[in-house]
Amino acid sequence: MTKVHLTHIGSLPYTDFDQALDFTFQFDIPVLFTLPKLDPTQQMHAQFVLPMQIGQIGEKTIILDEKKFLYSSDIFIPHYWNEFSKSLENKHIKKFKFQLMGPVSFIKLVGDLDSLNITKQQIFERLSQIYANTLQVLSSNYDVLFFLDEPMFNTASHEDINLFNKLVNNLNSLTRVEIGMHVCSKVESSTLNLVKIAIKNLDMNLYSSEELQLFTGLNSWGTVNLSKITHHYGMSQYVGSGELYITPSCGLAFDLIEDLSLVFSNLSSIKRYLLEQNTQLA
Repeated sequence: MTKVHLTHIGSLPYTDFDQALDFTFQFDIPVLFTLPKLDPTQQMHAQFVLPMQIGQIGEKTIILDEKKFLYSSDIFIPHYWNEFSKSLENKHIKKFKFQLMGPVSFIKLVGDLDSLNITKQQIFERLSQIYANTLQVLSSNYDVLFFLDEPMFNTASHEDINLFNKLVNNLNSLTRVEIGMHVCSKVESSTLNLVKIAIKNLDMNLYSSEELQLFTGLNSWGTVNLSKITHHYGMSQYVGSGELYITPSCGLAFDLIEDLSLVFSNLSSIKRYLLEQNTQLA
């Protein structure tokens, strides 16, 4: 029997932490969110990229320009972790979602690797180390749903996919978290079907019903549009077994705060519809 869960991607438009906390805890799986409007360093691309820092890859120490550098620590402690974990404890919630920029999109941000004398494999290995160390801390007392945010995965080469699969396999061996990926650009099924990861989240609004049928393992849907599900997608045919996650199609950082209640209402409507239409869902 498949279980349907509502969650969201990561970023929120609030500039007030408590309001953001109230919003995320409405969801079945709350999210350790970021608030980029409150603090620009919380933007996805800034999580590993800050001005004039030194990054270590193997024995090589490199300095990237003021907009690009490799995160210099071996662990990433998320914004608001202490406050968020206290809320989890107070509400007796064991599971939450967390995401970081994925390696393929990170490399696109870094740019010309040859000029820095770095290989893709070195960056993948470096990020894998940071992910693993971070997740080991976050999952010490909680069940973590971890997403790699890959907005540029539509540019992934076969080399990228092989390195990505190796990274995911390494994380699976080192941590006890559920691992997924979020892709908000339109990616070919022939590309994504090669990825060996438990959860794949797409912006469903970018695809036709025929295109969606070409994907395998599509168990996380990014959409708040109930009418497209009921009249166009016939989404129940994509339901497999295990867990099904319903999310907005992308982060909400640039949405209007007054629209967020509608976002949550639409997601809730989708969940109700799926439960009503398919007795295999719970």
